Amino acid sequence: MVMLTIINLYSLRLHLTTIYRYSRASLIQQLHGVSSDACTCAQHSPTLDIMEHIAMEVFYRESGTVYQKDFALEANGGTIVRSLTSDSSWLSEFIGDKPPELTIREGMQVGQCWMLRSASGQLGLSLSTPIHLTNITIIHIPPFMAFEEGQAPKEMILWGILDGTDNVRRHQTSNDTSFAQSNGPPVAGGYSYVQLARFTYNVLSKNRAQTFAIEPAIAKAGVDFGIVVLEVKSNWGARNTCLYRVQIHGEPVVYH
Repeated sequence: MVMLTIINLYSLRLHLTTIYRYSRASLIQQLHGVSSDACTCAQHSPTLDIMEHIAMEVFYRESGTVYQKDFALEANGGTIVRSLTSDSSWLSEFIGDKPPELTIREGMQVGQCWMLRSASGQLGLSLSTPIHLTNITIIHIPPFMAFEEGQAPKEMILWGILDGTDNVRRHQTSNDTSFAQSNGPPVAGGYSYVQLARFTYNVLSKNRAQTFAIEPAIAKAGVDFGIVVLEVKSNWGARNTCLYRVQIHGEPVVYH
């Protein structure tokens, strides 16, 4: 019975994937040369909306659940640091406002992502409370649901702003060379940084929610961070990168 259910779910996924791909491709072909008003109406077709909703449900079941508190989540008090965040793509003028806050909000919908102006850029995050970081999670939609598969982020660096006398002291007394102070991301804002993690998001993986560990030396030193910056170095071949969800995990600081 269990095996039959698994087979049925797998068959449903393949069927939905085929239909979704065909419908999107057919829609784009039909709209080629059609007015923007007609394009907007067709993009909000009830049939496609229903298909998209079902496909997203399948996606959530397959992506893997992250059972860790997200300290970047807007609902928990996380915010975007605009002065440390790249400009949005100029395409936002045509596709509607897609602010960087989308990356820290609950829920995901196809197209509801923050589009960078180019393949690279950065996202400044003020966490809900200072934490000892343990992991970062990046979530992206399945390639078959994207209008352009190459827009998924690829190589990334997570930077932490070194702040507070206790943290500076812990950093200075650490003998681990991997915990060296750095100039940080391209837009540094005059702060001191340490590299927390360097990783690659694998768009070919079945797991859409991918979690990456912070450098062991960071945890060992006991330094806490309240502001981090995610630097996107590259994507999977598109002109622009789209970020859907960024989650920051760790343990809250206990003050004595």
